[in-house]
Amino acid sequence: LVGCLGAAVVILTYLATRGREREADGEPPVPIARLPGLVLANRPFLLVSGMILTQALAQAFVLSGAAYFFTHARGEPDTLGLSLGVLIGGVGLFVPVWTVIQRRIGKRATWLFGAVWSSLALAGLAATSQMALPFFLAAMALSAFGFAALGIAGFAMLPDTVEHGEWITGVRVEAALVSVLTFTQKCASGLASWGVGLLLAIAGHTQATPMAGEAAVTFGVWLFAIPSIAIALSLPLAFVYRLDAGEHARLVEALAARRAGPPS
Repeated sequence: LVGCLGAAVVILTYLATRGREREADGEPPVPIARLPGLVLANRPFLLVSGMILTQALAQAFVLSGAAYFFTHARGEPDTLGLSLGVLIGGVGLFVPVWTVIQRRIGKRATWLFGAVWSSLALAGLAATSQMALPFFLAAMALSAFGFAALGIAGFAMLPDTVEHGEWITGVRVEAALVSVLTFTQKCASGLASWGVGLLLAIAGHTQATPMAGEAAVTFGVWLFAIPSIAIALSLPLAFVYRLDAGEHARLVEALAARRAGPPS
């Protein structure tokens, strides 16, 4: 069912999207060999990619270890669905809220606020990992509020970096940037799965001898502490990101003038 819905959304997006035709504009295709250099020349894109990497790593880390956490660290496997429902459902619920807030305070400020909030909320999850379920669910909801901000801000900043890259290099390669970002997210997911596996190994977890006692508690703490640290690492990147709405508007105007060419 989810796969069918996802496919329908992709198809509808394709049918509803209109863009410039490169062939009609006389623009030759960009050789693949040039793409790495064009991507690396786009400093704002590299910063945004690093920021989104920390977010993807944090979320994948929590989701990858959730079943082990609720089964062994908390000893409440039946609460897995409820807790993840609060986290994932909360993100969906808070996205419209952050969409409105972002229009008022800007994309970079939204990321900074969301990163600080998420990092502290994940630290709260680590601290409440063995507390009663209502306290833990409250910490989950607070984490969802921060994750929603990061999801909105990161992908809102990405299109702005396309114009910056075009201005610097003279070539517009949005497809390459999106591909690199998708690859980055996949790497984060794989790294998170490896990290959870390593954490399980340190806790002495095997199918024959599941972790228990202090090792299980420690696993639960680090399952949330590591994502908290990961998201905190995005703060320096966001601080040096300077492509705000005003600068982006000037870039768009300058690019339009450059495409139009000198007045006849």
